[in-house]
Amino acid sequence: MYLNVDFERLYDSVRRMGADSVNPDLVVRRGMAKIDPIDIQLEEGIEVDLSEVGVTDNGLFIYRGRQVLLYIQDHGAGVQDALDNGDSGRKFHVAFCRTLEEMHSKGRYGRYVATNDLSGEFYITGYDFDSREHIDGKTRLKVCKNCLGRLNYRCAGRTRDQIVAAFDIEAFFDTYKSFFPHMPRRRAGEFDGQYTADWGEVSRRYKATKNFTCENCHLDLRKVSSLLHVHHINGVKTNNSPANLKALCIQCHSQQPYHKHITISDENAQRIAKLRWEQG
Repeated sequence: MYLNVDFERLYDSVRRMGADSVNPDLVVRRGMAKIDPIDIQLEEGIEVDLSEVGVTDNGLFIYRGRQVLLYIQDHGAGVQDALDNGDSGRKFHVAFCRTLEEMHSKGRYGRYVATNDLSGEFYITGYDFDSREHIDGKTRLKVCKNCLGRLNYRCAGRTRDQIVAAFDIEAFFDTYKSFFPHMPRRRAGEFDGQYTADWGEVSRRYKATKNFTCENCHLDLRKVSSLLHVHHINGVKTNNSPANLKALCIQCHSQQPYHKHITISDENAQRIAKLRWEQG
């Protein structure tokens, strides 16, 4: 029997009173299952050698009991084109197809990123050809046609191009879910992808406990607290336990893994530089 009870408010009251921490295994938000750390890593993408990834009898990829996709994150000088139009990017792989077989025979496995993110967006990196500056971002890559051919995936009555154009990762994973003991538990925008309703109060209270000082560079931001953020260390935004939080200035926050989307205006960059100079 499962208890369908939300203990979040009780847990928050316990924290406020300074009582001993509650066993997190007993605190489960309504509609959520306990998330294995490997699921969080795979949702963000893990760089792996293909030798670490297993292949089922029908050619699907399996990593620690989970179905995964493989793609090359480094797009080199072509990254901007891929960000502008995912069709021009490197294809992602859902099966051990002839493309990968050829790469294996030529000793050009390289390093791939394994992911089970169902959003259809892939984090890619590269550089500008002229300036050599680093470029990264997310784009919607296309699935490899050879992979679909290997699986004979929904080919009846439709051309390969039509299948590629309509390819949906979540539907694909659902088709083969019986082959894997674990299925992705994270969905973009659901559960741990959203802040809790009391996040504003939680973040303000946490910043106050740190004297509105960045825990990374030790910059005192009491005069401009809006430039001090509260970061979720493991990426799960519903996990507001103090051990999972870290007060960071906007600049340090933007330098955390997968936080390149945080932009800093020239005005705020100058304010931070001035404060650092004043505080030595």
